[in-house]
Amino acid sequence: MLTRFRNDPLVGNVLAAIALFIALGAGAYAAGLKPSSVKSKHIKDGQVKTPDIGLATVNSSHLTPNSLQSELVPQDEFVSDDIDEGSLGPVPEALDAEELDGKDSTAFQEVGSEGWSNLPLNNVGNDVCHWTSFGGGFPTPSYFRDRDGVVHLRGILKATDGSNTACGGIVNFDEFPVLVGGIPQGYAPEQRARFTISANNAPGQIDVLANGSMLMTIGYPMFNNAEVYLTIDGISWRCGPSGSNGCP
Repeated sequence: MLTRFRNDPLVGNVLAAIALFIALGAGAYAAGLKPSSVKSKHIKDGQVKTPDIGLATVNSSHLTPNSLQSELVPQDEFVSDDIDEGSLGPVPEALDAEELDGKDSTAFQEVGSEGWSNLPLNNVGNDVCHWTSFGGGFPTPSYFRDRDGVVHLRGILKATDGSNTACGGIVNFDEFPVLVGGIPQGYAPEQRARFTISANNAPGQIDVLANGSMLMTIGYPMFNNAEVYLTIDGISWRCGPSGSNGCP
């Protein structure tokens, strides 16, 4: 019976017609798709392959930010499977890492990272009146700038007679300089500042200038008191000018 069906022209024509209908129907279905009508839900996961993607069709707009990853190997070589390193151009010439805005890198140390720095006391030449550290276990006169840009002083000093000129023997001299060179810019106050101090339990005053100089007004305190001791503990001010030498 099967042989008879195979040899029957009518059956063959029917089967051919059915096959043609299926082929034309499938083509019509594919041809009838609307533009952009195929969505992600219509595609089985993992079925879009490299040959299905046109050249230069995927660019940075299709990438998730920071999705291209790399790693540093022990030799600090750049490694990435996502980037053809050979296609990268040369890195532009870098600026001198030792300087920024013409300043040495040490000028930009983190505020507050430095320790106490000794004040440059005016102790040059023992033949005239000069300043020395009080000693006796007290801190050496010094300064420190904290992270907020506030400069603090500490220590005790004293006026010391010279071999030729005693501290009370200076004539027509209104102010007695405490420092040589002064406190550096970025640590000195923005403007001249005056502070009340104690000298041998008597009141006195010290002025700190914007150029970093420190002065004692003669007569307040008296030299005989300053020769015993003068304390600068607790003196503080806001550094200036802002942006200079790490001053925030």
